[in-house]
Amino acid sequence: MGQAAIAFARRGWFVFPCNVQNGRPLVGGDRDDDGNVIKNSGGLHKATCDEAQIEAWWRRWPVAQIGLHSGISGLLHLDFDPRVDETVDPETGEVLSDTWTVDRLKTALLAQMGEALPATLTSVTPSGGEHHWFRMPAGDPIGNRGNLPKHIDVRGQGGYIIAPPSERTGDLDQGGKKGPGAYRWLSGDWGDIDAVAEAPASLVRILRDRTKPVADRPAQRRVTGAAPVVGDVDDDVRKYALAALDGECRDIQTAASGQRNARLNEGAFKVATLVAAGALSEVVARSSVEAAARANPGSDDERQLIATIDSGWTAGLANPRDLAEIAASSRSRRERGPPRSSRSSPPAPGSTVDGKPSSQAGGADVHVGRKGAGDDELTQECAFLPQTDLGNLQRFLRRYGRDFLYVEQWGWLAWDGRRWNRDMAVSLLGRAVQDTMRAIQEEAAFVEASGVPEPAPDGLDASQILAHEAQQQRRLDRVLKVLRDGTVITLSSTISKWGRTSEGAGHISSLPKLAEARLSARPADFDADPLLVNMANGTLEFTRPDGDRKASVRLVEPQRRHRITKAGTAIFDPTATCPSYDAFLARVQPKDEMRGFLDVWAGYNMLGDASAQKMAIFYGEGANGKGVWINTKRAILGDYAWAASINTFMDSERSRKGSDASPDLAALAGRRMVYANEAEHGSKFSDGLVKELTSDEPKGGVRELMKPPFELIITFKNTIIANTKPGIGTDHGIRRRMQLVPWDVIIPDEEQDPQLKAKLVQEASGILNRMVRGAIQYLGTGLPLPETIKEATEAYLDENDILGKFLSLCIERVPGETIGSSALHELFAAWQTWAQLLPASGKPWSPKYLASQLERKSFRKRKSSSMVWGDIWPLYAADDFVRDGRPVENDLPPPRRKAGGNAPPGPSNSGFDEDDIPP
Repeated sequence: MGQAAIAFARRGWFVFPCNVQNGRPLVGGDRDDDGNVIKNSGGLHKATCDEAQIEAWWRRWPVAQIGLHSGISGLLHLDFDPRVDETVDPETGEVLSDTWTVDRLKTALLAQMGEALPATLTSVTPSGGEHHWFRMPAGDPIGNRGNLPKHIDVRGQGGYIIAPPSERTGDLDQGGKKGPGAYRWLSGDWGDIDAVAEAPASLVRILRDRTKPVADRPAQRRVTGAAPVVGDVDDDVRKYALAALDGECRDIQTAASGQRNARLNEGAFKVATLVAAGALSEVVARSSVEAAARANPGSDDERQLIATIDSGWTAGLANPRDLAEIAASSRSRRERGPPRSSRSSPPAPGSTVDGKPSSQAGGADVHVGRKGAGDDELTQECAFLPQTDLGNLQRFLRRYGRDFLYVEQWGWLAWDGRRWNRDMAVSLLGRAVQDTMRAIQEEAAFVEASGVPEPAPDGLDASQILAHEAQQQRRLDRVLKVLRDGTVITLSSTISKWGRTSEGAGHISSLPKLAEARLSARPADFDADPLLVNMANGTLEFTRPDGDRKASVRLVEPQRRHRITKAGTAIFDPTATCPSYDAFLARVQPKDEMRGFLDVWAGYNMLGDASAQKMAIFYGEGANGKGVWINTKRAILGDYAWAASINTFMDSERSRKGSDASPDLAALAGRRMVYANEAEHGSKFSDGLVKELTSDEPKGGVRELMKPPFELIITFKNTIIANTKPGIGTDHGIRRRMQLVPWDVIIPDEEQDPQLKAKLVQEASGILNRMVRGAIQYLGTGLPLPETIKEATEAYLDENDILGKFLSLCIERVPGETIGSSALHELFAAWQTWAQLLPASGKPWSPKYLASQLERKSFRKRKSSSMVWGDIWPLYAADDFVRDGRPVENDLPPPRRKAGGNAPPGPSNSGFDEDDIPP
């Protein structure tokens, strides 16, 4: 880990060690002469690029996580933090959950910015969140702002993130919130200086705005006429207040740097409102808050901590929390009897009396879904399951089994109402397991409320006895034993006791492992139907033409059985139009046939059908619309689209071993549209990998880090955005896959519309309709081939026919003439060096590869006293191109044609031909 930290330092990024459990800084602050900690002298303020200091740190803490100081490193990080927010319905006590996935967070940010974030270096956190890396914009550095949508944090000046390849062990066993897992790279090459994109102007404007959006400003909630409920607080309200105190103290202890003071002040305020209402003892509450603050002091000393608490505490005591309705709700539930379908509990600490998220907790009034399954029949069924871990597994499967699946190569997936979600699966699974354990108390209460059967009274006739027995059958509780002291042990009490035991960490952690075998699935089971496309308001179901029936599409409800893991962001509205997009496309692609092709290519990229086996290269100088086109489609397709590293498609000196992890390829599973930006000048496609990734055959041996391999089903189409054309092979297998799409129109600066991206976002449904029509056209007639693309592709392929250029310049085909294979290779290598057509490795083609390419062009090798090529007459000698290891700068001599009677130019005198065959 220390070597990785040093590598970052050499990149100019300031690092420091962090706790392997929770990511807090390990380096303490300096102290003054009195022994007091000097403010802002420890933690991230110790970040450095000094390799000696870094080595010393990691010798002391070898497995420490790598903290990276954002602002001082010239970076700005966006932290997308997926989670499940929970509130409690005050009427029913049901737990209401609001799931914030990474996609939902990105959609919220897109709505605020008016455009999607550009592709940039991105890392993934153990919880499934994402860190997007941007360059700090010029001007005053941006700090840790809080004016982006909920659960999207900014790390700038004074902030830090944990960088890959850090691994976290978690602090759940200590009552914390951090689970185990690794930080890993999602996209981009951190060593590439251009991998970190400029922060978009729209984002910078928002972050430099010092005012918060009105909806996000914390409101000072004052309850008029609310009186303290001292002496009238029942047990449920006390439990509510204690739970609130526990939650606030936990949040104070785990608050990140940059949010610590604000969180402490807010927590003190909330707890003080409960003290003012008489729900908590002031001594207990105040000492608990102070203890939590001391456990996470940051760089503050005792005096500063107490001052922060006093500020919030004083304001809270002046605003007592109104708990009367919570108490009334509790009494009402008791009058209704035991709960039927959920646990009975007061509203969550972060909620108001109407069950909505409190503005004090930063909540928002958003749509939430009810969690927890069960009616009387289910509760009764679960109550009589074994009181063992396997019995709890059966409880979990009956309540939540249809909502979770386990794939060995990926991990857990959870049904979120639209798709099988991988990002939030572990969090949702944890909630479901905990709810299953807590629901055992519901089972116990249900059995207890039914009563214990009573014997029939004496004197009943036969019909009365039968009626009595029928009535007693509805009583489910039983007396199991009576202790010597007279204590009665009932079935319901043993169920309740088992429920409390099951809430232990060991039973909770074992359940997901037990469930893996019962809910297993394979990667190939998902996203397998190429004609289903998930969008924001449902699933598009395409049909192929059949006889007289044309290809078509309809919108259906998302279904678990479809096993879809991806979702687009646009709403399908068949009546929507897109005038701004139509005008844009007509401007950058004036020909009808080119616009038609792009519509079909976009529609083809919606489908999971890769049978056309084509790759598109969007070629042209900047300001020509190709990036806008790609980004618009990417935004619409959501996580069906993927920004791959260009290195995935390029040839390199280091070949990938079959045992190597391939997270860049694993990330392509289930995608439909894959695109990559800008190859380096002189780079060349990896012909073999391009063929595999444009085939309709699976690619085996693909695996994520620390996961077993799986077969990658090719459902995606590849588009390369290029200002320079990468090199490519010349065999038929690669040539037939290429389509070079010219973008020749350059938009002058004065014609460029800075609001275009925002306008296109508003027209997403209309643009989606064009894509849908393109998909239907593809299903009916396949990909069109405009003459413009055909000519451009042929010219591109001819430019890359290196051997063809050599043969036309240096070789004359003369029947009966021969040349030694070594002499021919020497001539070719000299010409290739002189022509500056060497591959990325900087070395000429090998003799073996040259021979294979000559054979493709119908040249034949034969044996005499040495290995020779037949019917070849060389027009030049090797030293016409290279002398003394340097390319010749003079003009070439006239070619020595056979008809001119010149003797064939021979190779340089090496004294031995390696192809000579010994006698």
